[in-house]
Amino acid sequence: MRQEEILIIKNENQEVYELEPYLRIFEDTSAALTFDQVRTIGSQNFIPLRNLEKKPSPESILWIKLTVLNQVPGRNDWILSIGTYRSPDLVTGYVLHPSGDVSVAKSGAVRPYQDLAIKDRINPLVPVSLEGGKTTTVFLKIRTVTKRQVSFSAQLETPEHVIQQSKWWNFSQAAFHGPVFLFALLGMAFFFMTRDRTYLYLSLWLLNMNVLFLGITGMGSDILGLPDPSKYIFIGHVTQSTSAVFYFLFIKNFGQVRKLVPNLMVWINFAVGSRFVLIPLQHIILLNDLNYNIITAFAVLGNLIDIPIIFVIAYHFFKANNKISYYVAAGSGVVFLSSFVGSAGSTFFNLGEAPLIIEVGVIFLLILFVVGLGHRMKINEEEKRKTQQQLIDQLKHNRDLQDQVNRELEEKVRIRTEKITRQSKEILKQNNILAKSNKEKEVLLAEVHHRVKNNLQIVSSLLSIQSEQVVDTKAKQIVQEGQSRIQAMGFIHENIYKNESLAFIDMGTYIRTLGISLIDSFGLNEGQVRLDIQTSNLKIDVDTAIPMGLILNELITNSLKHAFQDQNGGNITIDLNIDKFKTLNLAVADNGTGHPSTPGTSFGLLLVKELTHQLKGSINFHRENGFKAIMKFKKFNIHLP
Repeated sequence: MRQEEILIIKNENQEVYELEPYLRIFEDTSAALTFDQVRTIGSQNFIPLRNLEKKPSPESILWIKLTVLNQVPGRNDWILSIGTYRSPDLVTGYVLHPSGDVSVAKSGAVRPYQDLAIKDRINPLVPVSLEGGKTTTVFLKIRTVTKRQVSFSAQLETPEHVIQQSKWWNFSQAAFHGPVFLFALLGMAFFFMTRDRTYLYLSLWLLNMNVLFLGITGMGSDILGLPDPSKYIFIGHVTQSTSAVFYFLFIKNFGQVRKLVPNLMVWINFAVGSRFVLIPLQHIILLNDLNYNIITAFAVLGNLIDIPIIFVIAYHFFKANNKISYYVAAGSGVVFLSSFVGSAGSTFFNLGEAPLIIEVGVIFLLILFVVGLGHRMKINEEEKRKTQQQLIDQLKHNRDLQDQVNRELEEKVRIRTEKITRQSKEILKQNNILAKSNKEKEVLLAEVHHRVKNNLQIVSSLLSIQSEQVVDTKAKQIVQEGQSRIQAMGFIHENIYKNESLAFIDMGTYIRTLGISLIDSFGLNEGQVRLDIQTSNLKIDVDTAIPMGLILNELITNSLKHAFQDQNGGNITIDLNIDKFKTLNLAVADNGTGHPSTPGTSFGLLLVKELTHQLKGSINFHRENGFKAIMKFKKFNIHLP
């Protein structure tokens, strides 16, 4: 556009680039106020409503009068676009042409939004054509929705310029929001497949950036469906901070900070915490209708905090030789530098293309991070392959060790088995020798018992012959008693060599044999004297059986001698058992007339008492209803059935 074609916006005094609005405020009454304090910054005009004498309500209507001079004769295609940072339905334009006709410029715009400054959210009116070489008066009717200030701007363009910028703007925004949203969805899909939070935070950061730029560019009014512009303005500020939060969380997982550089966690936590402090501060400023530049200053402050932290993180990554740090440093530098240039430029230098600058930075950062994620996946695959190879090598090594251990164990088992086999054969050989020796000893011992029995039988026979030659009755009785005792011992030896066991004697068989022999020696039979024997199948060793046999011999002999003198016969009861106290009990009783002598005075009973003491026992005599001797032995060896 050549210099001579530039249109000049003038006020009533024809002062170039000065806009002096004629303001009226209509409320329920028709009262009007005038206000002549207008602050002009470039093409942006701010009317601080808080300075009005009569404060406007949300339904107040402001009228602004502008005079525009088209200095190019014959050029009728200039377009004047005037708008505010509020939504389009808040502005209605009336055009007073030089001919005096009035036309209404309705809400709406040729292009969806105006890219004048980030902070103003320009939503222009329908463009107004200006007649060449003439002055056109434009009246703006603005409905206020804030108690802070009204901001408006005027921009002169040709239709070709409007269409060209509109196409370029639509293309640029589609090129930004489309890929960003697509990559966010892909990141979510990767997160659900891998459960890697890196993709989750990347997706949340991209979604926040989409919402952020909807607020920055003013598209939030149409796309988000928020009639109150303050809502999407606030969303823009909040998402600006939450985007930084998710960005730092993404870097933490992307660069594996906790694992590789744990001392950086303090810096990342500080960056995240500072953003959580800025969010409520920005909202407080917005709710209290404070100066909008303060909110932007907080955004710049957040960037000033984030940028050095990013480079501190990148420095530590480089120091830790983390290759991913190249992508973190380059991408972070681009996005925060573009964000800083966009925010500071729109605030202090009236830089109109700030959203595009930031969007280009975000796209460039996204490309870097996609490449970085690919590199990270490659590194992870290499580490996975190395780990798998290490596991394979370790498994092979373990298998070799196991084979070696198995061979050593098999050799040890073989040697041990051979040794055990030799020992088993030797033990079996020794057992056979011992068994043979035991058999020979058993035969020899049986032969000894047999010969002892025979010798005792010979002695008994000699005593029997000798007793026949004795005339004295007393002496003959003594000889016969000795013979009886010898027979009692002989029966024991006979019982031993006839049994399978040479160590124990079946007391039931022995007592019956002894009793029948004694009954027969007294010229009686079992019909006259009945034996009642209870032994519980006890088997007693020889050392116990010999003295017990002599005891039984004396007691049975005494019963046969004294108990049945005045009657034809009776019963002799013998009970041998072991009680719960592990005591061997022997009871011998008869139902005869009793013994004439006092217990313990005859030789036989004295012998019984002595033999009882030899077996560590005790003896008691009872004479009620016959004679009964009860003995308890502590010293004995038995074989239970």
